Amino acid sequence: MSQPRLLLCPPTHFGVDYVINPWMAGQVGRVDAARAQAQWEALRERLASCATVQTVAPGAGLPDMPFTANAGLVHGDRFVPSRFRHAERRGEEALFSAWFAA
Repeated sequence: MSQPRLLLCPPTHFGVDYVINPWMAGQVGRVDAARAQAQWEALRERLASCATVQTVAPGAGLPDMPFTANAGLVHGDRFVPSRFRHAERRGEEALFSAWFAA
């Protein structure tokens, strides 16, 4: 049986720059970038011990892109991209679609 494959995106541009859900309220500008990077590295290392980890390059101006679970759905060899409700996330659609197409 093959290992599961997981897609991650480094938090290079991660931040709370706007509010589009209740968890973001009161958090604008409060991200500790160094801590986020360290947490991401630890997560990547842990996941790599039990899965094949692949990464998608982060997009400038797309601070939510590290939440790759929102990218879309994969079924077999088919990717169905998300169509984000909020304009702030729509720039991710093309980047995730291009990654999966490649």
